[in-house]
Amino acid sequence: MAQTIIEFLAAAAERFGERPAVMFKPGIRYQKWSYAELWESSGRVASLLRERGVQKGDRALLWGPNCPQWVVSFFGCIRAGVIAVPLDLRSPDDFVEKVISKSKPSLAFVSRLTPGGGEALDLPLVRFEDLARLGKALVIVSSDLDELMTLCDSIVALAEGQVVKRFERGAWSRRGLMAAAFGDSSSQVAPA
Repeated sequence: MAQTIIEFLAAAAERFGERPAVMFKPGIRYQKWSYAELWESSGRVASLLRERGVQKGDRALLWGPNCPQWVVSFFGCIRAGVIAVPLDLRSPDDFVEKVISKSKPSLAFVSRLTPGGGEALDLPLVRFEDLARLGKALVIVSSDLDELMTLCDSIVALAEGQVVKRFERGAWSRRGLMAAAFGDSSSQVAPA
């Protein structure tokens, strides 16, 4: 039985996987986020917080509309040990200033719908709209390896849907990529 909200979320992700956890209708169609996506995305937000220097026990402001990114940010904060400080999107300026002065957040999650875009906060900002790009990959299918090597900053080799090797720009050669892709252990990946 789950003891914490994070254990609960992890158990839900394992139990319900691809079932919808959050549904959002920004336009005509619903967007659905599964329990697994919620778990994975909140982990990426927790990593982002650590990369930005936000430590366990620090505070992060969440000031934006009800949306899946708000939920992901909230759970990401909790997973990183960061205290989420939620604000209603319609909060008056004097209330926002009071909350900031008392909570002393290290960072703010905001939206393009946040009054003034959050620019007046004098805090490092993470935009909800940018969270959709965290950890996402562009998949290019090409038979031209030279084209891939010039288009991509990094290439990952996949086996059964799992990343088995990652190559950053300048850290691969044609021979090395072919070896990684086709399992030729006699070749090594080397800078081009």
